[in-house]
Amino acid sequence: MRRLVLRRGIFLLVLLVLWEELADSSLIPPAQMASPVKIRVRIYEKELVVTVRGFDLRLYTGINKTQLVYFANQLSEWNVQCQNGKIFLTQEHRNYVLPEPLVIESEAGFTSVQNFPYRETLLFYSKGKYCETINVLDIEKYLDGLVNLEFSAQWSKEAVAAQIIAARSYGYYQMLEARKNHHTHFDVEASVKDQLYRGSMHEHFRASQIVNQTQGLILMMHENQILKPIKAFYHSMCGGQTILPETVWGRNHFGFKKGVPCPFCKNSPFFKWEFFLSESDLKALIRQGVKDTGFPKDWLRISSIILSYISSGILSKWKLENISVSRADNFDRVKEIELHFKNRLERVIFRVSGNRFRSWLGANRLKSTIFQIKTSVMLGDHGWYLMGRGNGHGVGLCQWGAKVMGEKGYQMATILRHYYPDALIYKLW
Repeated sequence: MRRLVLRRGIFLLVLLVLWEELADSSLIPPAQMASPVKIRVRIYEKELVVTVRGFDLRLYTGINKTQLVYFANQLSEWNVQCQNGKIFLTQEHRNYVLPEPLVIESEAGFTSVQNFPYRETLLFYSKGKYCETINVLDIEKYLDGLVNLEFSAQWSKEAVAAQIIAARSYGYYQMLEARKNHHTHFDVEASVKDQLYRGSMHEHFRASQIVNQTQGLILMMHENQILKPIKAFYHSMCGGQTILPETVWGRNHFGFKKGVPCPFCKNSPFFKWEFFLSESDLKALIRQGVKDTGFPKDWLRISSIILSYISSGILSKWKLENISVSRADNFDRVKEIELHFKNRLERVIFRVSGNRFRSWLGANRLKSTIFQIKTSVMLGDHGWYLMGRGNGHGVGLCQWGAKVMGEKGYQMATILRHYYPDALIYKLW
C-alpha cells in the first residue's frame, strides 16, 4: 500500500512539474466556471427583411422559448420583418404575427441568415421598422468565427493564442458590462465597433485547435481586492507606440495604466501611408460629419453663422484656406486639428480633435492619428497630403507587432505581458 501511495505521489509531482513548464507564472490554472459561456452577438441592427434558412427549424416566442410556433423535419426558409414590437413571419402559405422576441434554432446546429451560416440560436427584436438580429452561442465558437476576420489563423501559434485570449477577454468584459443593463439585448457588435464576426463562414481547423487549447483564459486584474476582466483593446498596427484609452476616447479604462513601445511593427509593408485630400472632399465630409455625429459644442461658441451654413449645405460660400495640426503628443499622435475658413468679410478657425477628424475622413483613409499635413495642388485641385504611420486606434495589443513577436519565438504569455503589462492570465472555465 505504501508503494502505491508513493507511486501516486510521484505521478502527481510529475504532472505538477509538467504544468509549470507549460504555463507561464502569470497563469492561474484552477477552473472557476464549469459551464460554457454564451455570448450575444448583434449581427444585424437595421434590416427591413431578414431571410432565415435551415434544416429542422424550430420557431419560438419568448426569451425562454415559452411557446413553440413552428417545427418541420425538413429544409425551410422564412422571411422575418419587424414593426413596433411585433415580428412578422412569412413563408409561402404561412403567415404569423408574433410578440418579440422571436427565437429560431435548428436541430442541425446551424442556420443561414442573409446567406451567412450561424451556429446555435437566433433572436429577433423589433427596432422600429427594422429587425435587430442577435446570434447567441458559446463564446469559444464565437472566437472560432472571428479569428480569420480579425487576424489570421496562419500566424505563428503563439501569436494566434495571444490574439485569441485578447479577443476572448474583450468579449467577456463586454458580456459582464451589457448584463448590468437589462434593457440591452446584446453583448457585442459583429462589426468594427467591437469585433468582426460573420458566423461560422471563416472558421478554420487551426484556429479552432488554438481556441480549444486556450479555452477560458481571460486577461484580468484586481481592483479593490475584486478580480475583474479587462477590456482588452487591440488594433492593427500601433506605429511604434501604444497609447492609453483616454487619449482616444476621452476616459480611462480599468487595466490600462501606460502605453508601451513597440519596435516590432516597423517593418510592416503598411507601416507608412499617405493620401491626397481635396478641399471639396473635405467640405463634403464635414457636412456628413455634422449630419452623422453631431456638431462639436465648442464650435458653437465660435460662429453660429458658420454652423447654419454648414448645416444647411451652404459651406461653398466659404473657402477652406488651410488645415493644420495644432496639437500633437510626444509620439506625433494628433490631438487637435485647425480648419481655417474665410469669406469676403471674416475668417473663422474651427478646432476638432484628431479622433473626430479621423472618424469624418474614415478609418480606411486616415488609418491612424499619427500623421502630418502638407499643402499641395493636384490636377488643379487645392488640397493637402496627409502622411502618417500605423493603422488603428493604438490602444492595447498591436496585431502586427504580436505577429512579429510570435515569428521571433516569443511565447503567448510574453506577448500579452508586453501589450497588457498590468494584467494576469486567469483560467475561468
